[in-house]
Amino acid sequence: MLSGLLLNSVWITLEPNAEGGDLVTLIEVSEPRSTPPTQALQDLHRRLVLEHARVATDGQMVAVPLLGETAVIGSLGAATAPGERLTDEQVGLLTTVAHQVRVALENARLYRQRQDSLRSYARQVTQAQEEERLRIARELHDETAQELVQVVRKLERLHHGLDSRSAEPVDELLNLTRNILQAVRRYSRDLRPSVLDDLGLVPAIEMLTEDTSHRLPRGARLQVHGRPRRVDSLVELALFRIAQEALRNVENHARATSAAVELDFSADGIQLSVTDDGPGFSPPEDISALARVGKLGLLGMKERAELVGGRFELSSTGRGTQIVVDVASTNKPPA
Repeated sequence: MLSGLLLNSVWITLEPNAEGGDLVTLIEVSEPRSTPPTQALQDLHRRLVLEHARVATDGQMVAVPLLGETAVIGSLGAATAPGERLTDEQVGLLTTVAHQVRVALENARLYRQRQDSLRSYARQVTQAQEEERLRIARELHDETAQELVQVVRKLERLHHGLDSRSAEPVDELLNLTRNILQAVRRYSRDLRPSVLDDLGLVPAIEMLTEDTSHRLPRGARLQVHGRPRRVDSLVELALFRIAQEALRNVENHARATSAAVELDFSADGIQLSVTDDGPGFSPPEDISALARVGKLGLLGMKERAELVGGRFELSSTGRGTQIVVDVASTNKPPA
């Protein structure tokens, strides 16, 4: 809209998001070699803010405010070519454009607030789920499993006092109870393994890998690079859940014979990768599209990674599928 106004440069100056921050200025110049008047345009912006003016101009430069709900959020400015002066028509059109820019910025702000609210809600839901998993896991381990242990011991004592014919049904019942006890312990471990809280990410994922290895024809292996270390508990939990879901997908859906899990600890952060040797598939460009067909596993992994400030990547070819999650050392869960 400003291309026909013979302007030397146009810019947007935005107020800092946080107190004490710096002004943000985006400048476009008509001549690539020309030097934009950064200091002068920021001075015009400050005049707008301090004087609550509708327009600030020095004849060759003009700035009009971008008004938010309670204060000036920025300004839109322009400068004429050397030797020219701004006309009323140019200032009027700049004011019209400033209104449209303000609307766009407000929409972007509202969208960002909505995204922040959704992330906050997702974190709260995830935290509530994990707390409930922990509660159920403890009840299964401390109550149900211990009661089954008592039943096994009583059946063992009963079994020893019977002849072979009478002992046969008791023996069947004893084996059934032992199998149930193993299943309860496995459910408890899957819900929230104590090794994750007690020993950290590497032993927990090693346990996952070993458990999966028994159910794949060529097994599963874990490789650890760098020096393992404990990190934020939310990061450890997110990476564990992603590895758990990825290995479950390998076992149930990938038609794979083997899987490889890698943990790479570096000064920059932690990288988790899970790779299988299945035939692969054609993932959509936007993983969120999988939710519309009920495939929530990959989307859940992506969201868990993003909730702790990580990056999720998926690649799949005719020779297998790989998921990679990177979490930087400086990354904190978004507020």
